[in-house]
Amino acid sequence: MMFSVVTPFHKEDIHFLLDLYNSLLEQTLNDWEWVLVPNGEGLKADLSCFSKDNRVRVFPFEYADGKVGALKRFGCYQATGEYLVEVDFDDLLTPDCLEKLKKEIDKDQPDFIYSNFCQVDLDGNTTHLWSSYYGWTYRDY
Repeated sequence: MMFSVVTPFHKEDIHFLLDLYNSLLEQTLNDWEWVLVPNGEGLKADLSCFSKDNRVRVFPFEYADGKVGALKRFGCYQATGEYLVEVDFDDLLTPDCLEKLKKEIDKDQPDFIYSNFCQVDLDGNTTHLWSSYYGWTYRDY
């Protein structure tokens, strides 16, 4: 079972992508590919640091005019894995994320899985932006 991790991005500074890549390298399940979708042909991000890893595939997309859904759909069409995992360019995965997804798929054969998350600002502070009134609950990680 292979996971296709699809990540559209629009920044030339790739430090977030490097962090995400490192979180992919730390996965306890290593059957994955990473589909990167740079937004806009004028984007000059230097992605050469990923060129030695054949699991990383880059598919530039002509400017989507702010429509991130178009980027995500395009990336999904490029994916070759059995399962799609959409991950924003500034997100990280816990080391057991793909392994946990596989366990849930093997157990229940779901059509769709969504995840918990932790929002952290650039200073490393955990932030909570959504009210429990709307059903959001939080726990320590």
